[in-house]
Parts: sequence; C-alpha cells; structure tokens
Amino acid sequence: MIFDQLKDFTLVRIKKRQLITLLFLTLFLFNCVVLFYIHSTSSSNGSKSIDEENIFYYRKSKNNDVSALGLNIDDEDGNVIQFKLNGHRTLPPLFRIKYQDRGIIGNGDEESSQNNNNNKNNNDNDYDNVNNNNQNNNQNNNHNNNNNNNNNNNEQKEKKSDYKNHLAIVIPTVPRYGSKDETIDYLTDTLSSIESQIEEIYDTFGLKLSIYVYNNSPFNHSLFYQLQEVYTLKGDMYHFQDNIFTLEEGDIVDQIVDDHDNPFDKPGKRVQKQTLDIIKILSKVKSKAEYVLLMEDDFPLCNNSLSIFNYIIHKSNLYNPFWDLIRTSFGLNGFLIRSNSIEGITKYLYGNRYIKPSDILLSEWMCGMREMGLRRVGVCNENKRNGITFRWNLFNHIGKVSSLRLTHAPRIAQCWQDYSSLLLEFDQYNYDTCNEDDLSPCQEYNPQSHMITDLNDWAYFTHYIKSFLVNLSNSKDGNNKGKNGKYVELAFVQRRLPPIYQYKFDAKDTNLIQIESIHNYGGMPTYQQDQPTPLKSLASSGVFLFFVLCGIVLFIFWVKGSFLTPQKKKNNVV
Repeated sequence: MIFDQLKDFTLVRIKKRQLITLLFLTLFLFNCVVLFYIHSTSSSNGSKSIDEENIFYYRKSKNNDVSALGLNIDDEDGNVIQFKLNGHRTLPPLFRIKYQDRGIIGNGDEESSQNNNNNKNNNDNDYDNVNNNNQNNNQNNNHNNNNNNNNNNNEQKEKKSDYKNHLAIVIPTVPRYGSKDETIDYLTDTLSSIESQIEEIYDTFGLKLSIYVYNNSPFNHSLFYQLQEVYTLKGDMYHFQDNIFTLEEGDIVDQIVDDHDNPFDKPGKRVQKQTLDIIKILSKVKSKAEYVLLMEDDFPLCNNSLSIFNYIIHKSNLYNPFWDLIRTSFGLNGFLIRSNSIEGITKYLYGNRYIKPSDILLSEWMCGMREMGLRRVGVCNENKRNGITFRWNLFNHIGKVSSLRLTHAPRIAQCWQDYSSLLLEFDQYNYDTCNEDDLSPCQEYNPQSHMITDLNDWAYFTHYIKSFLVNLSNSKDGNNKGKNGKYVELAFVQRRLPPIYQYKFDAKDTNLIQIESIHNYGGMPTYQQDQPTPLKSLASSGVFLFFVLCGIVLFIFWVKGSFLTPQKKKNNVV
C-alpha cells in the first residue's frame, strides 16, 4: 500500500511538471514564430519583402521592351522586382502608371515585334511541314494525326476559336470628292491601320475579329470595289457589302436646314439618310458578333490600339456588366456597342432621326435618354445611364471632307489624348471623380462571383501599358499633363481582397518602372518603397532572446525534475 502511494505521488508530480513545461514550451514556440515573422518582414539593409500570394512576377528584357506576359521592372538599385501570379483570381487591382514626358519610350518595340513575327512565321512553316508529313504518312502517332489535312486558313480558324470576345468592326463608307471632283481616298488608310495590327489580337489573346465594310452609295463607289477585290483575298474576316435598302414613306422628314448655320444640329435629308444607313447596318451585324465597333472611313486606328479594345471590354464588364455603349473617340467614330443592345438603340435612332444627327443620338442614349419625338424632354436619365467613356482617343482623324454635315470646322484630337472637349457636356469624361482612372463613370471594386479570369488576361495589361507609353511619349497634350506627370489606371481580374499595386514610370530611365506603394485591403499591412524599411528593434531582439533563455532553462528543469531527481526507495515490509 505504501509503495502504491509513493508511486502515485511520483507520477502525479512528474505529470504536473510535464504539463506546466509543455504550456511554457507552447508559448515559447508561439512567440518564436511571431518574432520570426517580424524579423522576416524587415531587415537592416532595407530589403523588400511582400506576401508572395499577393504578387506576380515581372522581368526586364535586354532591349528595354515591356513585353511578354507581364512587365519587366527594375528598382532603383538595379534589382529585379518580381511579382508572382497564381492561377484564377477574383477582383481586379488598379495599376497606376505615372508618366513623365522627359524622353523617348519603347526603343525596342520594333525589334521585338519583328522577332515575334519571325518566330510566328517559323512556327507556321513548321506547322505546315507537319501537315504535309501527316498527309503522306497516315500511320503516324495520334498527336500528328490531329493535324492531318489542315492548311493555313484552318490554322487561323483554330486560333480564332480560342478567343473569348468576338468584335465586329463596322465601317460605313461613301465616295468623297475634292474641290476639283477628284476622288479622295481615306478608306485605304483606315483598312491598312486595321490590317497592320491584326497580329496584335493574336498576341494578346481573347479577341476574335471580323471587319464589315458597307457601301452606303451602292454602284457609285469605285474605291470600295477596288478594295473589295484586294481584301477578300486576304482572309475570311473581311466582308464588303453594298448597303441596299428601300426607303419607305416617312423615313425622311422634309425640313429646311442650313448646313453652314445650324446651331441646334437639326438634321437635313442627307443626315437623316445617314442615320437610316447606320440603323440598317447595325441591324445586319447584331447577330454577327458579341460586340460591334462603329468606325468612320476617315478615322484610322492609332498605333497599337486595336488590341486595347479587349482591355476596354474586359474592364467595362467589371465596372458595369450591363453597359451598352462605350465611347473611344469623337464624332460618329469609335462607338463600341454591345450587340444585345442594338435593337433598343436602333429604335431610338429611328424615332429621333429628324431631331438630331446619329452621333448626338448615340451620345444621348449613353446618358440615359430614351424619349422619342418632338415632345421629348432631352434630359439625361441617370437611372438608365449605361454608357461608358474611355479616357483616351484611339483613332486618328485624317478626313477634311465631311460625309455628315458642314456645321462645324474639322475637329482634331491626337492619338492617346483626351478628347472630352470635342464631346457634348453630358458625354465627357468625368475628371472630378475619375481623374486617376481611364473609364468614366468609374467606381470602387466590389468582389463578385462573375469576376473570374485566367492567366491570358495579363497580356491585356502588358500591351496596354506598352501601347500607352509608346504613343504618349511624343504627345504634347497639355490637358493631361500636370506637374506630377500623366496618369493612367489599368485594371484586370485578381484574387479576392488583393492589394492595389501602384507603379511609377520615369521616362528618363527608359522603361524603368518602380513600385511607388502597395495598398492592401482587409487590414493587411501597408508597404511603402519610398520610405526606408525599419531596422530590427532592440526591444524585439531582447524579447526574442529572453524567450530563448526561458526555453533552455525550462527544458533543463524538466529533464532534472523528471528523471534525475532520486525517488524514494521502497520499504521492505515483513
């Protein structure tokens, strides 16, 4: 009995010591982890440390070209700043570029583009060789058999099928004549600007392209028919059609209009006919593609701007999934229309065809006007506003002979410049609320389940920055340039509650883009590169060493108390 009591006493004593020691060791390890995290996020030399789950990688190429899936960013110390990209994300961050007009940007663009084209041609040749071998050797392996009987057109169709957004570019055209009745050719330059940038669509993913050229002067447009013969041989994406339809009674309202003195933009017969032409064209193409881009035949695309439309579509869908019109230029040019909105838009155009020209009517639709006829109020309805204005002009106006009306003198806005001064007041970009964005109206991001994308979307961001900086390098637009430089906001889908990465671009250092600051949502810490990273504090180091010593002492105490302390000997009971 005495033996059992002593044994129980010793075991209980040992268990209590082990329990207390285990508790101290748990606290010790917890504090070690916390202190290690604090030390890992700061260093004596000010090195950068950011949560890798919230970042993606960039690297700078030898020719200073911002290309590939991501940008190439070096910090001011010459170190490569890398940002990690992990799979599918939700919610887009804003990427803010600060541009200072003090140098030439994009010196390596042409070389890089040429290399990319050469690589693509080599790949195409290799692809054709594989096809020929497959035709001669039908017993090849399963991988090569998938390529049998393909040609270049089939390859192009296969590429197009991978793209998510189908954009139909619509170009109404009429013959234009100079003072001596000579034909003026704008259409060739406009089509050439599209053709030269088609490869950019393939390089930046997500956009299938079709071009529709409609002749609004059937059988009386020799230039149209000449270009039709040329472009129909270049691929099945080009479509040339005569816009033939019969005017019904009442389609054109007879009213006296002075094209040289028309302050209220009252449309005459010629302008009403053009509105009817637009209605017929939009009705024909609404089932051809998901999105329609309306161009005038004297507005060539700005360099590197064609692929930007996929970025605009992508970001606008995040801002307002129900948008119906996006403006990217002035006049009747550059209206990006969602196809499922065309029916309502064409009804509005027809109902007001004798009240305002078609470009003004489209602007009215953007601001929510829906009333038709002479009794309409003509006031924007904010509850029905579904239009978006892109900040930068993506088209180059080369026309001097108008096909619409003679009310105004030629209006000019250079590529990648603000064109708000050429728009109606209710249609202009809102700099009060969206000064650091590129879409208006703008809004705060709210994570939604539909905001899903994949790695291909990063190419939009890369090419947009590249295009913007290259085209803006020689810009002299004073409206966009303040003492802090020029700004543009970029956005694409990221994971839920991501940080907002803010980048600073300094032109004098040739494609040197630096992190200016990273602002995090959700209570996460804020990182500021311009401020020195704090050194290790003496207090945290002292606490860390104190817990290390406590752990060592507790371990020794536990070992001695449990195993080295002699237990009472058993008493022999006779």
